[in-house]
Amino acid sequence: MNGGAFDGGQLSTEERELRAYYRKLLQLTLKEPAFSGSYASLHGFNRQHTKWYNDRVYSFVRWQGEERILVVSNFSASDSYGFELQLPEELVRTWAWKPGTYAVEELLEGVSMPALQVEDRATIRVDLAPLQSLVLRLPA
Repeated sequence: MNGGAFDGGQLSTEERELRAYYRKLLQLTLKEPAFSGSYASLHGFNRQHTKWYNDRVYSFVRWQGEERILVVSNFSASDSYGFELQLPEELVRTWAWKPGTYAVEELLEGVSMPALQVEDRATIRVDLAPLQSLVLRLPA
């Protein structure tokens, strides 16, 4: 509180950065229609099938119409993780993706991402710093 005002005027630099991050995240969820659509967790599938994916990482997809969003978060404050995240065959069929290589766009931080590879399953290389999240727009 700043003299009775809740304007963030007395926040530390770290608190200001966190506030700005959450503001950006909330604006993104309001702007992207997929966030109010269908939901599927990728966590259990990747825990079983993806090396280096673990209980400190969480991933899910949201979609509505032609909009598809993949979110991957690292909840470890100290460890980075890298792995080939997988989207299961059922999801590839639901979205009627054809085999091939597709560009993705990272929406939260503007991070450059490798292409999504689609066969029976879809895979994308993900490298996460401690406490980092990626929000990826996937192809229609």
